[in-house]
Amino acid sequence: MSGEDEHLLALSASGLTDRAIARRLGVAQRTVERRMRRIMDVLGARTRLQAGLQAARRGVLVETRPGPGVRGPR
Repeated sequence: MSGEDEHLLALSASGLTDRAIARRLGVAQRTVERRMRRIMDVLGARTRLQAGLQAARRGVLVETRPGPGVRGPR
């Protein structure tokens, strides 16, 4: 996976929506959705949760902090 893919996955894992990720990256929401689908395919995941777990197991996903406006664990 590219550095951009890793960044996208980290943003998603931090709890941001596709819309918020798209705004942050300056791309269309559909672009984020397509890229996430490709990342999930590469990782062999059917869900974003599985993608995050697979990425963490492979050492691709490191600890991230939630973006602005995203609540952390209670």
